[in-house]
Amino acid sequence: RTIKTPIEQIYSVAFSPDSQRIAACGWGMGMVWDTLDSGAGREPITLHGFGSPMSSLAFSPDGKRIVTGSFDGAAKVWEAATGREVLTLYGHRRGINSVAFSPHGKRIVTGSHDRTALVWDAATEEQVTAWDAEESQSR
Repeated sequence: RTIKTPIEQIYSVAFSPDSQRIAACGWGMGMVWDTLDSGAGREPITLHGFGSPMSSLAFSPDGKRIVTGSFDGAAKVWEAATGREVLTLYGHRRGINSVAFSPHGKRIVTGSHDRTALVWDAATEEQVTAWDAEESQSR
């Protein structure tokens, strides 16, 4: 079976921890679908609100939230069940390449073209830690 999606150029995909949903993001939006074996049959949820393409996404360990990163340097946290935006994380100067939740779900890490990785409190938007890559001598 083929499922049609309005997402052009899919950049990232992820299964929910319980394997009941699949999320994808790319040019212009993100979407969340029930898997074929979940039996839920709900309409797909659309994640809107970026001015540039979403580059990466990840489910929280409990499957209740999704974090997305975008080429404009912002990360957003969404309710997985509704698609409602919960938090916006600003701190990168360039696009985000990768996002992840910590195993306990209390932290989010984002990695960027600006050569930084930032750790965030997943409940408050507070930046907890930052790593900045050193200049390479082998360029």
